[in-house]
Amino acid sequence: MIANRSIKQTETARNINPVIITVILSLLVIIPQYVLGIIIKLRQNIEPIDKFFTVIDKENLSFLLIIYATALTLILAYIFARKILKRNNLSLGLVDENKIINYGKGILLGFFFLTIVVLILKVTGFAEIRKNPAGFNIKIFLLFVPAWMLQGFEEEFLLRAILMNQMSAFGKIGLAIIANSLIFSILHLGNAGISVMSFINIFLLGLVFSLIFYLKGSIYMAGATHSIWNMTMANIYGITVSGNKSVGVTYFTTNLKGPDLISGGGFGVEGSIITTIVLGILLIILSRKAKKKSCGS
Repeated sequence: MIANRSIKQTETARNINPVIITVILSLLVIIPQYVLGIIIKLRQNIEPIDKFFTVIDKENLSFLLIIYATALTLILAYIFARKILKRNNLSLGLVDENKIINYGKGILLGFFFLTIVVLILKVTGFAEIRKNPAGFNIKIFLLFVPAWMLQGFEEEFLLRAILMNQMSAFGKIGLAIIANSLIFSILHLGNAGISVMSFINIFLLGLVFSLIFYLKGSIYMAGATHSIWNMTMANIYGITVSGNKSVGVTYFTTNLKGPDLISGGGFGVEGSIITTIVLGILLIILSRKAKKKSCGS
């Protein structure tokens, strides 16, 4: 595989052991969420917070705050990349003349492939989908949209823009794609309902996001695909996201049935073999595009 322009720019950065970078990035993810968790627990009975619960319930509020906390992680990671790793914006995949178009493509891709998985499960009788009987609160939903946009972008920025490009610039690109995707899977090991199949699928998702990032040389399409994949699960179909309990603000409710191998079990559809097949097809398409890129065609 040949280096794209963001990888070439990364070659001028400071070469730091990727293990050290991984540890630092992991801390940047954990610490803000840990601090926020303590704040939420300490302040949950304070009157101003309780007043806000009349608009949004405690569970959704806590979930939203944790997702929005990724903004702090994103800022800290950007400072780390610029000041410590000596990376520029091009090397971080932030320079893209077609960022809006590519972000739009990511939205369509994330929604389309997740919907294919859900529809296959419905047609084969392993999922029941119906309109949410509790209704759909559009105002609260609109709070989730930027939250998911931040969350997906943050994970792609850390794992792909920083880590994958750093590994690619000072090693082999193919190995960097595999390694950062494996780390992506490992980060989900603590999630509820994790299984061998869900671990494999998260790894495949990592490969998908990595190849999109490699092909585009920018973070926008990969970030959008990741964000909308999660948001579609949580707020459109009402499905558990990577083992995390689904939120109540959803247009549909989906009841997954049958063996965990097919339904995904407690981890959600990301633990389903149907997802494995769909992601496998997408990976074949992306791999062929990457091969053409490497051949210069």
